[in-house]
Amino acid sequence: MANLRVNEITTGVGSYNGSIYASGTGAYLLTTVTAPGTDDFTIECYINTDQASGSNQDGIFAINASSGGFQSNTTNQIRLTLGRDGTDGQNGGLEVNIVGTSVGTGDGNDIIQEGTWHHVAVTRASGTVKIWVDGVEKASGSAAGDVDGTTFITGYYDSLYTYQGFMSNFRYRKGTAHYTTTFTAPTKPLERTTDTELIFAQSPHNAGNGFSSAIHGGTTDIMQVNGNVTANESSPTQLSDTSAVGVVYDGPIKHNTQGYMYFPTGRTEERGRGRGVIMGGVDSPNPYMTRIDFLTIPTMGNSIRFGDLSFGSRDAAGAVSSTNRAVYAGGMGPGSEVATNSMSFITIATQGNGTDYGDLTAAKRQGEGCSNGVRGIFMGGENDSPSPGTYNNVIDFCTIASIGNASDFGDLTAARDGGGVCSSPIRGVCGGGYDSGNSNIIDFVTIATTGNASDFGDLTTARTGATGCASATRGLFMGGRVAPNNKDEIDFITIASAGNASDFGDLQQERIQASATASQTRGVHIGGNPGSSPYNFTNMQFVTIASTGNASDFGETYAARTRRSTSDCHGGLS
Repeated sequence: MANLRVNEITTGVGSYNGSIYASGTGAYLLTTVTAPGTDDFTIECYINTDQASGSNQDGIFAINASSGGFQSNTTNQIRLTLGRDGTDGQNGGLEVNIVGTSVGTGDGNDIIQEGTWHHVAVTRASGTVKIWVDGVEKASGSAAGDVDGTTFITGYYDSLYTYQGFMSNFRYRKGTAHYTTTFTAPTKPLERTTDTELIFAQSPHNAGNGFSSAIHGGTTDIMQVNGNVTANESSPTQLSDTSAVGVVYDGPIKHNTQGYMYFPTGRTEERGRGRGVIMGGVDSPNPYMTRIDFLTIPTMGNSIRFGDLSFGSRDAAGAVSSTNRAVYAGGMGPGSEVATNSMSFITIATQGNGTDYGDLTAAKRQGEGCSNGVRGIFMGGENDSPSPGTYNNVIDFCTIASIGNASDFGDLTAARDGGGVCSSPIRGVCGGGYDSGNSNIIDFVTIATTGNASDFGDLTTARTGATGCASATRGLFMGGRVAPNNKDEIDFITIASAGNASDFGDLQQERIQASATASQTRGVHIGGNPGSSPYNFTNMQFVTIASTGNASDFGETYAARTRRSTSDCHGGLS
């Protein structure tokens, strides 16, 4: 267990109204508070759970006399749990237990929905306890017990009762039942009041930022951290931080001439970019995934739930992005594994499900995507026409900021699927792939124009199933397969000049059909298939693009999975 003092952890550059994220079993925060005794109280926060299904409950918070397991200690505690399938208060229901007396919503019928921010409050007024969700009373009962514990814990109690997800704007007030009738959930960061015992994950502009401190008893104290609990930029989207003073300039300052510069435009949430998104994928035994995850590229850590694909479980879709929008297209689904032409988009800075964008010119799977800040390019792939296993040389393009069908861009120099793709702001480059045999071809297009691809050079080894990413100047092609073996080699090219690829280093394992994303400095390789049971990896690894060398550990992605990913800060974006 570590003691994290004030300001040691922040929610990241350009973030606002931050949150904490608890990764699951053994992940929790711990501090001391003055328990409510028999007094009135209000405990409230925003939650966004990753784990609404399963046979147990999620422990949101508890106050008692021990830092150990809270489930069995019902004689002197207050605790709030979120039910999952098969338990009391199941299906997203809530239950508060005070000194052994429970008040709950029963079968919640998804009162708390997975992947959605909800404001949750528990109040006690003259012995009457109420549970509120998004400003609406969901349960009421009598629970006047005397709670005199001093230990506060959130995110976990007992090894079977684990909270996995986000928590934002947590506040505990002793002596006041703040909510008594239906109310509008807070729309700005909560503030410290004279009766506030504890406040955290509440604003990046005070000492309660993230989880690095707890405020209670009129002093700033230490919040202890156990397991994987991290500060995060995700937050309830309706909150707007009004505590900043002065003019906020959004984005980088740019030079207009040698003598003058101009201040940026754009929204605050677009600053400090560094988010990668992973869209769908395939795993075993439930191979096709609808889940979208995200990771923060400048820092190492595990991926976090973002939302769901709009068109069902998919794998091997292509992905392109601008600084604020990602578009994923094509891929194949379960059953007969028929390719699709569907395109959808997400807004990278905010969490949520995909939205329909339009259609590709033809259905395809295992096509690859690259982009600059304006235009997305989808290169090659495999489709079912005129027969299954037909490889194509088609290049489609879309204007990322608009919605509509893709248009024909031109053709690759050779039909193939499964090649790695990367881009600078000027060029899109495709390397390797498969069409009746492995390819070492590298070809390129100029993204701002249309036309057929031109020869760039050759990979160090002909391969299929590689994945690509890039800074603004250097492209990487990672892994792949040369039958009968998968590869761990990483190649690199200088995108602005033509020529053969050179050796960069090695991945930590041999793998095929992974995904990769990048910032301007760091390339991250995600998941992939080793070619033998258990067939897919969960680990992520990274390299520093400007140098050469072997990959290092980055973190874990949710579920073993294969492609596709992109980011709001890759090499194609200036």
